[in-house]
This record gives sequence, structure tokens and C-alpha cells, in this order.
Amino acid sequence: MDAQPQNPDRLSPEVASLTLSFGGIIDKIESAPDIVARIAMPGATFLSVNQDCFGFKREEIVRMSVQEFQETCLAEESREVLLRECERVQIEKMRSHWFRIIAKHPAKKQPFHYDTLLIPVFENGVLAELQAVLREVTERVRLETRLVDIEKMESLGRLAGCIAHDFNNLLVGIMGSTSLALKKMEQDHPARSLIHTISNCADRGAELTKQLLSLTRQQSTQKESHDSVAAIESVMDILRRTIPRTVDIQWTPPTAPIWVEMVRADFERILLNLALNARDSMPHGGLLKISLRTTYRSGIVSSDVPARSIPYALMEVSDTGEGMDAETQKHIFEPFFTTKGIGKGTGLGLASCYTLVKNMSGFIEFHSVVQHGTTFRVYLPLCRPPPPKPIAASPRELPTSAGEGVLLVDDEQYILEAARAMLESCGFCCFSALHAEEAEAVLQEQLKAIHLAVLDLTMPKISGARLAKILKQLKPDLKILVSSGYNLEGELSAEELVHIDGTLQKPYRMEELLQAVHKVMKKPGNVATR
Repeated sequence: MDAQPQNPDRLSPEVASLTLSFGGIIDKIESAPDIVARIAMPGATFLSVNQDCFGFKREEIVRMSVQEFQETCLAEESREVLLRECERVQIEKMRSHWFRIIAKHPAKKQPFHYDTLLIPVFENGVLAELQAVLREVTERVRLETRLVDIEKMESLGRLAGCIAHDFNNLLVGIMGSTSLALKKMEQDHPARSLIHTISNCADRGAELTKQLLSLTRQQSTQKESHDSVAAIESVMDILRRTIPRTVDIQWTPPTAPIWVEMVRADFERILLNLALNARDSMPHGGLLKISLRTTYRSGIVSSDVPARSIPYALMEVSDTGEGMDAETQKHIFEPFFTTKGIGKGTGLGLASCYTLVKNMSGFIEFHSVVQHGTTFRVYLPLCRPPPPKPIAASPRELPTSAGEGVLLVDDEQYILEAARAMLESCGFCCFSALHAEEAEAVLQEQLKAIHLAVLDLTMPKISGARLAKILKQLKPDLKILVSSGYNLEGELSAEELVHIDGTLQKPYRMEELLQAVHKVMKKPGNVATR
């Protein structure tokens, strides 16, 4: 049989299969979401790249040398990283591990992050080609950075809370000693005015510590009627210490209280976040204006319910800063969105403001113009003022003690000394303990003599709440008063409250300690603990 003529355009089945397979690989590379580049070695020139990248067309990238690419497209700190990894794959003759580089875009300010893998191709033991796979992880890096910022904030919050707690304990000694000194001092004593000055400074310190604890510790979420004017006044002290003097703060309080049903710590957090954002928008100084007034706003309109005007408290926080462009305004309430640089903002301040305002059945709006500042408006529903509190009895009207025994338990010696001095001056017989084991031993030894235990809630090893249960088991009719600088309502569970007869907020004065002790002593026995 004669041989069939060869058709040069017709491929053999083996070659056709190989060509089809290779074409499939090329198609996959071309459509891959990652950047895939081939670099000829030696010479370090691009053979191909599968997509436009770094603000350049793929044709422009291919015309670059690798050195030119590094200088044009990579951040300076990443050039050395890439060079080191290239040298490593040549020496080890195996692909690299994934490593991260930072790229820059000619038309954008923010950097772009890529996880990178290098694959060497050798021919006769000589590096002939270097293949690079670059996978963009910019969003992942952004979220990782935000998470680190949040963890830093939480750590700082815990640190601030610990410092405030310790400072509160110091104030117990100062306030207790000054109130005791004033009680013993003659009215015309020349040092009396000085003691009053110390006492007033301690009151100021106690208020600032309370504000700090409210911002760093979980607080009660129960909404109550509060004067929003007083709430703003309490935050102003923090703002005046935090905001630089180049920013002029303008706040003119209304002449009458404006009552709002709120979680006060949340309201203070809203104002603090808005004010600090305003500060950051005025790096070279400006005007921060805070105002509060009552207004009306239309309610929700439905098909069968007409619109009605509802009275609101309107708090406005305005600045003369940089303002926001239209694109930024679309995202300002989104979690983790921030226009600040890495490490300078978490993107959670305005998002938390939005959530807190909504939780208080309110609204938050804003108006911003680039280079002309921003104004945030927070609307919160008005409410009735709370009923007047009964007038507390003055120290002279408190009944004197008949020698009842009080066990004081605190891990700070100066608190024990101050509390003991205050109670013994009114006729109480005091015993003290620095920790739970010592408290148990003292109670067992003086079982009949001790009628009341005053326990610090935050102690090492065994908390005051747990110690209360232990002491009740030793003496079921023992009255328990727990004290803490933190929000006691948020710290104590319903199960723990069963064993507790009263609470006392730190720091306290002599009058407050005596009132709390007498209130608990007069309380009927707790059947649940018997």
C-alpha cells in the first residue's frame, strides 16, 4: 500500500492532545484571579503576565525590567524582601514559602498587600525562568490591623480600669479620713478650710474615676431618666483634658434640665466619640461646638397612622475641620470603615455611636462639606423627670451603735484602717481581715460578736460575692454589705445577690458608710440563706 501523503497542517494525535492540554493551562492562567508572571533568567525580564496590575496595563508591565518594576510598583521595604526570596530559591532550588510584599499604585494613596510565591524553573541545573504568583490580601490585612487595634483598645481599657479601681481605693482612704477629721474638728479650727479643700478635690477625683470606669467597664444596660445637660457637663471635663488647646471648645448649657431616657454611660460614650472624631478632623486647630436643645421631629408615617410631632432632645456636635467627601459619607457608619491611617483608628467609633443611639430609640444624622466641617445631630426622645429622691439623713441623725460587731474585709490595709476609724468613732466594734481565709478564721473565732461583714467585691483568689456565701454558711443570720468601685448592678448575678443584704459604691465618705451599715443592720433576716 502506498504511503499516505503527509498534511503539514494536520497534527498527530499525541501532539494535538499536548497542544490542547497546554492551551487549557494557558487559559486557566489567563483567567486566574491571582497575578501570574513569568520572568526570564538571567536578565530578569518579563516573559508574560496574565492581567493588568499595579495601575499598569499588562503590556506595560512586560516591557519593564524586574528592577524597574520593583522601583515603580513596590514599596521600598518590600524590594529587599523580594530580592532575598529570589536568592533563596536559586540556592535551595525549590519554590519559596508564601511571603508578603507591599505594592503601590500611581493613582491611589493606600498601599496594596500581596501574598507572593516564587517557583523556579531549572534547565540543566541553571535557573532559566522564575514564575511568580501574587495574591492580593489587602482587605485581609486591613481587617487584621483593625483586630489588632481593637485588642489594643481592650488592653488599654483594662489597664485604665485597673488604674481607676486602685485610685478609687486610694480615694476611700482620703475621703474617709477627711470626713472623720471634719467631724472631730471644731467649727472655727483654722485647718478646717484646708480639709474642706482636700475633700472637694477628692470628690472631683471620684467623679473623674467614675467616668473612666464607665468607659472601660461593662455597665448596666437599663435605661433610666437622666438630665442630658448634666451628662454633657461630666464629659466636658474629659474633653478639655484630651483635646489640644489649638481647638476651641464652645459649650453653652441650657438654663433648665433636659430629661432623656438613656443609659448614661452610653450617652457619654456617644458624645466622646463624636468629639474626638471632630478633634481628629482639625489637626491644625479649629472650633468644636457642642449644643443641646429641645425640638420636634415627625414620627413614622404609615397608611393608617398620621404623622405626629414627637419632642426630642437634640445634641449637635459641630467642627470646622476637613469635612467628608460624598464617597466617605456613604460609609461612615459602617464597622471598620475609617479614613485614618493604619494604627490611628479602628473604624468603630461612629458605628458604635449609630448602634447606641438606635438602642435609645433615637436618630443620628450628619451634614458635611469638604473643607467646611461636619455637624452631627443626635435626637433622643424626651421623658419625664424622675421622682425626687428622699432627703438622706444627716450624720447627726443616724442612730448610734450599741456596740455591734463589724467584720471588714479588704485587700488594701489603708481602706481597712479608714473604715475601721469611721465605724469605731460611732460605737461599732470592728474586726478586720485582708483576705478570705483570714475572714473565715476571724468569723469563726468571733462568731457571736460579729453581726455584719463589709466585703470588698474585687479581691484576689476569692471574690467578695463568693466569700459572702461562705460566711453565710458559717453564720446564716450574718448581714453582708459588699463594696466596689465598679457598677455593682453589672457585677453581681441574681444567684450572688441572694447572699448579699446591701451594696456600697466606692469611694465613700463616713456618712455613706454609716448609712449603708445602718440600713443593712435594720434589714429583716434573709430567709433564703437560713
